[in-house]
Amino acid sequence: MPARLLSPNLPPALRLRKRSPRWKLCSRRLVRLETFRAYPGEAMMSALKDALSRRDYSSFSRITNRIAKAIITGSYRRSANAWKVGEEGEKEGNDRLMKDYFDTGDLTKPYFEVLIVSDDPTPEQVRQSRTELRQLRRPEDPFVYEAVTVPSFEDGILGVVLNADVQAVVIRDNFRFKSQFDAPLLRTYLQQHLSLEPGSMEPKNHGVALARAIRKIRPELDVYLIIDGAVEKMASHLDSKNIRRVFYGIEDLMEIHLALMEG
Repeated sequence: MPARLLSPNLPPALRLRKRSPRWKLCSRRLVRLETFRAYPGEAMMSALKDALSRRDYSSFSRITNRIAKAIITGSYRRSANAWKVGEEGEKEGNDRLMKDYFDTGDLTKPYFEVLIVSDDPTPEQVRQSRTELRQLRRPEDPFVYEAVTVPSFEDGILGVVLNADVQAVVIRDNFRFKSQFDAPLLRTYLQQHLSLEPGSMEPKNHGVALARAIRKIRPELDVYLIIDGAVEKMASHLDSKNIRRVFYGIEDLMEIHLALMEG
């Protein structure tokens, strides 16, 4: 094999083609980690996996570079285009993008992420929830946030451990315990330090137990609980001190948004 094929001066797509097996292994590991972060999000990661499966290394390289630039510049925190796949998401140049951020003053607004723990939402439900939360944004809001949705107790723990941008957690009642991933070290930790293991409690108690566990791991986080039962009964629960506010299931989404803004 000529030495020039391994040169760092080669086009990224050609270098990637030579390292395809290693990239496939890395991508599988990255998918697990990116589950617990808002960006790049499901659409962008799906586009990456699709390009890799089709051996379209040029597209894979282009999308990877877009994601890297968005993370380095922080543009995903301010621009909807950073989240879009295809030409629409690539139409703005870096100079125009940064100019818009500074001119609008959005850089003065702190960014954070909200971890939502919900029972096995579909990808479409996750996208719809994120869209609905974005539509609630107001010019007077002091913060900008994006949502990360996970389906289980263990994934909720992983989310607050692996994602430092998470500053609030919204827990919907009645979700499963086990993670979607194989996490033996996490289960050992839960058993040894929190006395928790699969089957040790009923699903209806997972929400309060997760709030208690999060308080022990990251006590600075604001935790909100959405329940289908009586709020008064839950508010009097011994562990409700770990929960900043309890919402009834049918409350307006704007109420949750305002609570997040108040902190």
